[in-house]
Amino acid sequence: MTINRLNTIEFKDALDSWEHTLLDVRTKQEQDIFWVISEKQVHIDVYKPEALEHIKKLPREGKYLIYCYHGNRSQQVASLMQELWFWEVYDLIGWIDEWKKSN
Repeated sequence: MTINRLNTIEFKDALDSWEHTLLDVRTKQEQDIFWVISEKQVHIDVYKPEALEHIKKLPREGKYLIYCYHGNRSQQVASLMQELWFWEVYDLIGWIDEWKKSN
């Protein structure tokens, strides 16, 4: 299954118009240094052992926008979520750096 990917304009449109859950899969330290896209987001530090259980508790019928710092973790989480039967999962192309440039 292919990961759905959105550029910064599409991602912002989705934030503004969709009923969604924004997932930040960075560490708390990265959030403190590089800021967050929105205060209305779910933070899942994928390096913590409870991350998988946290993901499994999310509603599968929801729409999810995912981002991280360099894209590796967000793509891994998007793939995992698709394997767990989440169908509306979108990854930000260019990640937080591209978001900062365009906003």
